[in-house]
Amino acid sequence: MGAIDTVLFLAGLYFLFPAARWALLGFNSIGIPGFRIAFLVMTAINLILISLYVTAGIKLLRLRKSGITIHTVASILLIAYGFLISLIWGMNLTFSRSVAASTGIGNMGIAPFEFAFVVPDLYPIVSTLALLIIRWKMTDTPTQTESIAGAGLR
Repeated sequence: MGAIDTVLFLAGLYFLFPAARWALLGFNSIGIPGFRIAFLVMTAINLILISLYVTAGIKLLRLRKSGITIHTVASILLIAYGFLISLIWGMNLTFSRSVAASTGIGNMGIAPFEFAFVVPDLYPIVSTLALLIIRWKMTDTPTQTESIAGAGLR
């Protein structure tokens, strides 16, 4: 999971930066009020989420249990963020149009995590469940340590 988190982080950065450059420098908002603000907020949220994933990935590669916790938090926040965006889309507000207009390019950083393996949110859900099962199995072992390697998982 650590390697996958790190690769998806790099893919997220690869997709996010050109979109940010285009949205901030080259896009004419064509009358959508609040587009740039919505885009900047969404991009900041994307950077926070993918930063959590890469932190989890590094910790998991170092065989630290804290990587499981960080990955779980990042996955929960990612799915909650997706639900929040869909709720905002459903509102009939001017701000909803701004969020809808910026969603496609403002969420390019998290797109690799959301759409890895083609099924939406499959990776966050399955990887988190797998890591939680691993942590649960680790707590069942009589020789509990602070690292995953101590549970015999190398």
